Amino acid sequence: MKKIIIILLATFLLVGCNQKIENKVEEKNNSVMPENPISKTFFYLGTVIDIHIFEGNDVLDGIEEKIVFYDNLFNRKTKTSDTYLLNEKGQYKVHKDTLKLIETSIKYSKMSEGYFDITINPIVNLWNIGTDDARVPSENEITEALKTVDYKNISINGDEVTLNNNATIDLGGIAKGFIADDIAKYMRENGVKKAIINLGGNVYVIGNSPKNVPWNIGVKDPFTGDVLLKVMGEDFSVVTSGVYERFFEQDGKMFHHIFNPFTGYPMYNDFLSLTVVSKHSIDGDALSTALFNLGPEKAFELANEAGLYIIGITKDKTIFISNGLFDNTKVFDESYKVIIK
Repeated sequence: MKKIIIILLATFLLVGCNQKIENKVEEKNNSVMPENPISKTFFYLGTVIDIHIFEGNDVLDGIEEKIVFYDNLFNRKTKTSDTYLLNEKGQYKVHKDTLKLIETSIKYSKMSEGYFDITINPIVNLWNIGTDDARVPSENEITEALKTVDYKNISINGDEVTLNNNATIDLGGIAKGFIADDIAKYMRENGVKKAIINLGGNVYVIGNSPKNVPWNIGVKDPFTGDVLLKVMGEDFSVVTSGVYERFFEQDGKMFHHIFNPFTGYPMYNDFLSLTVVSKHSIDGDALSTALFNLGPEKAFELANEAGLYIIGITKDKTIFISNGLFDNTKVFDESYKVIIK
């Protein structure tokens, strides 16, 4: 289980999804003063969600309604959801938001040459990493499952989506980013000036901090769990994919949850974690895994093409940082080598 430590008005430690949150503020307060933010913790989308409003109106009820709506729409295990019905029927007329999410997923699949792929669902189900049923599947099981993994198996005609060759989808790799962006838009439209949205580690900050200085978002050291570096700014999103987030060990080997969609096995390369800093959370959510899979050289090429900033932490304790982001970061551990890309 991953851990995120929230220290309001100071630094946020970003570690990804499915985390335990410590130092929580009270569930809900009536003041918008920085010392006493309007806050609430939810559990939807299979993860912990924290909302903190430091300046602006109390819109927590509206936010929860949105989260519940999207959870019911996108959750592949909810029998009335678009995702479940599409997977069951193979062809289904979906809600406009589901359609937008699938179309955006295909765009990112093309951009990443298939390293982001929502049809990886059968591989995820085989391994079950993050559950008590996690296991190493047989080669035959993986070979069979891979026959259906290909984003090109998705075709769209109007609002009707068809899954060919027995493909199934899982929107979990992009949905939180989509929802975070929509919540941020809703909050701004309803008078919120300063806030933090944390959807299971997808962190989005609105405005600047309550002290009227840039927010500090901390990125975790994969080796120690401490804050390794911080990213400073306002109105931006930070999303990290890391091998330490969800994994299990068998016969002395670690199997993590970041899969190579072409092999059906966890991706092992120089990266231990990959962080995307962007204006839109959906970009970071979709591409953090794909960029991790690509490794240091190709990751920065794709990030530059997509207009994103990234931070890659490798096994040899090197931190790769996008050139345009370097001045807005601070590294705390001098034992790491820093390379600007």
